[in-house]
Amino acid sequence: MDGEPGARRWLWFIAWGFPGACFALSISALGIFALPLGILAALALGRRSGGVEALGLLAGVGIVIGVVGAIHLHHQACSASGGSLVLRLGQTSVGSSCGGVDGVPWLIVGLALTAAAAVLYLLASRGSSGNRPAVAPIAG
Repeated sequence: MDGEPGARRWLWFIAWGFPGACFALSISALGIFALPLGILAALALGRRSGGVEALGLLAGVGIVIGVVGAIHLHHQACSASGGSLVLRLGQTSVGSSCGGVDGVPWLIVGLALTAAAAVLYLLASRGSSGNRPAVAPIAG
């Protein structure tokens, strides 16, 4: 695994994102389908590429959380006072909605997890690439 080119190792990192996304989706209604797929994908990937590429799991979780946040960016909090809607003469209905999830914190956490996974992967793969000597040579 250490002798693989950098681009190929990044592909393994990205592939590990799939089971991570499946695990993140497992807490939703899609979990009944996503969790078995994630487990099978993780087992298959574990046989082919373990090690630092498995940090892609964290990136997959972060991407799902970030997408949930992006979908809910237009969150509008409900009024604590209860408020009331007034119909004008001739109006039969008024469209209004509030509630839901504030998407900004979700987006921030998702981006942070994804970025942390990528940075940790870069640091770990740089240390395990074998390109640098473990001990500096002694001049003498």
